Amino acid sequence: MGAILLTALALLASGAPASAAATDPGRGSDALASESADPVTPLGGCIGTMCGLVYNYSPDTISVTMDWGNINGNIRYLYGGQNTQGWGDVDGVHVGPGLTRRVYIDSRLWGGRDDGYYNWGPGWHKIETDEIVYIQNPNG
Repeated sequence: MGAILLTALALLASGAPASAAATDPGRGSDALASESADPVTPLGGCIGTMCGLVYNYSPDTISVTMDWGNINGNIRYLYGGQNTQGWGDVDGVHVGPGLTRRVYIDSRLWGGRDDGYYNWGPGWHKIETDEIVYIQNPNG
């Protein structure tokens, strides 16, 4: 049982595909890592199943970016009443020129900022992976 656990842990650490363990489990983790042709890629900034998430309670369409490093490279539109559940890690929210958005931020783990209400002015606003942002309805 211990050998199976060690093989599974080595497989996870190596990034090798799961099929590699079944082909020759006696060869060890070094062989598995060297045979893997699949690149190890992060889950779009998510940590496990936790991703930056936005709920749009306003009637307006909101622009969000999925890539803070290239804000304009991956913009999606979040319509009033929608949320980004299942989209992956949302990295930012855009507030249009001349607008202010009232948001509530819930930091689930490490909390880069305190939970609570914020007023966001025009421009892009970063969302951390552990944050849920609730865009409030300006009409109450």
